[in-house]
Amino acid sequence: MRLVASAFVFLALAGGASAAPTIVGEWAESASDCGTPYAYKIMPKGIANDTLMCMFDSVRREGRDVIWKGSCSDGSANRKETVVASDAPNGLRIDFLTSGGWVGPLRFCAPRRS
Repeated sequence: MRLVASAFVFLALAGGASAAPTIVGEWAESASDCGTPYAYKIMPKGIANDTLMCMFDSVRREGRDVIWKGSCSDGSANRKETVVASDAPNGLRIDFLTSGGWVGPLRFCAPRRS
């Protein structure tokens, strides 16, 4: 059976069928970036790639948006940041509200087979 990944991978979270979908996993701008340092690793309370590390104190959902608050570092300085991941028409968009940056559209990277 072949699975097709859409902008959001709908996996049931612990707690029942009515739980919201998760975006935890690896996302990239192109399939060739999957598995490389350029891919974004989205964790329940963090986002990381080769140039960015964000750790969040709080996370909440508003519909299909995930909103984190915490701090991000690009290696030179730590800054407070609010980050929103949104389901955009052509993939996942991540907006860094405090600093005004954004990335996307990102596509979900299929898990690697060992």
